[in-house]
Amino acid sequence: MKKKKIVFCKKNCTILPRFFELQNPLQNGAIYCTVIMNRLAYQVLRTPEFRDWFDEQSEKAKVQVDGRLSKIQDEGYFGDYRCVSEDKEVWELRWKNGRRVYFAHIPEKKILLLLGGNKNGQGKDIHKAKGLFKKYTT
Repeated sequence: MKKKKIVFCKKNCTILPRFFELQNPLQNGAIYCTVIMNRLAYQVLRTPEFRDWFDEQSEKAKVQVDGRLSKIQDEGYFGDYRCVSEDKEVWELRWKNGRRVYFAHIPEKKILLLLGGNKNGQGKDIHKAKGLFKKYTT
C-alpha cells in the first residue's frame, strides 16, 4: 500500500475524499492526512483516434481533459456524463463549454477513450464513436 502526505487548510477543505485518514490537526489549523492509494479506480485506455484529437487541443483544453481523466482514474468520479447509445456501449463526458469525450466501459474497471469532439458535431461524433467501439471490441 502506497501512502502520501497532503496538507489541507481547514478554511479551504470542508469535505475529504473517502480514502483519506485524518491525523491530528496542527496549531495553525492545517490538517495532515494520509492518502491511501490501494489501486486505481479505473484504468484509462486511449485509442489512436482519441490521441489525435487530444494532440490538436489547446493547452487549456488538455489540462481540463487530463484533470477529468485523473478523477476517473483515481477516484472513479466521472462528473457530467451520459449514455449516447441504446445498448449502453458508448458514453459521453460533457463539459459546459461544449467539449465532449466519448468512451466505453470495458470489464475489469477499464474505460476506453474513443474520440473527442464538441457539441456542434455531436451527431457525427457519436456515430463515429460507435464505429470505433465495434472496431476495438470485436
